[in-house]
Formats: sequence, structure tokens, C-alpha cells
Amino acid sequence: MNKGILIICILSLLSLTSCKDEKMQAALTSITEELETLKRENSDLLAQIKKQDRNANRTNHLIHYVFLDVKDEISEKQFQYLLKEIKTLGDIPGVNDFEVGRFEDMEDENTLSNREINFEMRFQKKTNYYAYQKSAEHIRVRELLSPFLAKPPVTYDYLVQ
Repeated sequence: MNKGILIICILSLLSLTSCKDEKMQAALTSITEELETLKRENSDLLAQIKKQDRNANRTNHLIHYVFLDVKDEISEKQFQYLLKEIKTLGDIPGVNDFEVGRFEDMEDENTLSNREINFEMRFQKKTNYYAYQKSAEHIRVRELLSPFLAKPPVTYDYLVQ
């Protein structure tokens, strides 16, 4: 029988009794502590499994980066609107691990500082990328962004090795 289930059963049994006896209280405390330890261990194991699943079989996945240079005169409200609209690209079928962010100056002399917005995504297959490029949502967002950009977007794509 699963140790966790056994502990839950014992805990339930002990709870049903009045637990007035000191030995019963000590046993109940001990079982409760053991249950909490098992829950933490289980949570840690699940996190490890999820991480392994995320990293497994990513060879030959396509990573697509997009760098945007927005016009200097756009307001913060407009900037936030652009970020919100860009995030919709993550809902396009075939797009995985979508992230978008604003440039953060880390004082690196080699930085690409003239590109205020970056977003990236992963595709399991190149065909998913081609479908993304032709999707109505991608075209809509691309057209929406155009008047706010100082220069055309810069992209960088690579296959995971």
C-alpha cells in the first residue's frame, strides 16, 4: 500500500477518535509531520519531472527571436498596448514557450540596445513556423505594430542542437 495513503488513513482514524491520550497526540503529530515531508518530497519530484519533460526531445526545435525598435515618441500607454498585442502571438497553434519583454540595460557594451522589445518562441517543427508566419493573428499583429516601429523588425532563428 502506498505510504502516503496509509498515513492519511491512520491520520483519519486518529482524528476520528477523541485523541485525548498523550500517546495518541504524539503519534498524530508524528504522522502529520511525516505527511508534510512526503508532500514536500512529492512536490520536488514533480518539479524535476516537469523540468525533464520541458528539456527532453528539443533537438531540432526552431527558436525564433524578434527584436523591435519602437519609435521614440510613443507613450508608455502605447508601449504597454504593443506588449499586450504581441502576447497574443503566443496563442497561435504551434507556438511554444512564448516570451516577450522590454530591453533591460545591463551595461554590456555589446548589447543590442536600440531594440526596445524582444519576443521569442519555440516551434517543434519548421512547418509550425511556416504556419505561424501565415496565420491571421500574426499578420494582424505585424500590421498593428508597423506604424509604431522606427525600423523593420530584426529576427534570428536557430535549431536547437
